[in-house]
Amino acid sequence: GGLDLIDVAVKAVFPDEVDPSAPSNNGSVSGKSVTWPAVPKLALKQTLTYTVKGKGLRAGDARLKVDVTTQARQTPITELESTTVY
Repeated sequence: GGLDLIDVAVKAVFPDEVDPSAPSNNGSVSGKSVTWPAVPKLALKQTLTYTVKGKGLRAGDARLKVDVTTQARQTPITELESTTVY
């Protein structure tokens, strides 16, 4: 079983080592954060793909944090993606 997701919101927060730019799907950049417009309904087994470019500012081990919330789940589902900036 499963349920459709309502009001799916995605936000990415970039580390100090990386600046975000050029988000897909009408995403908007504000400082180190990228937010995408909420998706009114995401059907069971349907997927969403978002992309955003990052420009390395200084060398280091960096973590991109992505939070997803829905109408039924206001506590974010959080994913960390690691990258090394050279």
